[in-house]
Amino acid sequence: MIDDDRKRRNSLLASLAFAGGASVARELRDELESVHNVPATLDRVRADLRVLADIGALRLEGDRVMLTAEGREHVDRLRALF
Repeated sequence: MIDDDRKRRNSLLASLAFAGGASVARELRDELESVHNVPATLDRVRADLRVLADIGALRLEGDRVMLTAEGREHVDRLRALF
């Protein structure tokens, strides 16, 4: 994984955590650009969400995205870094 992928995926998890643990892909893409200054297409965001779901960090239900306990733990470790 390259640094751009890592930053984008970490930003997605952080956005989900701040959104209360659930959101939709389009809102996450908009937040990536406006809050994290990370440009991404909706297709790229959906691909990242599938990767994060494969490792258990979130759950996908259609276009709905929900943070799992594992994803929340990852976000908490990211906060500790900053």
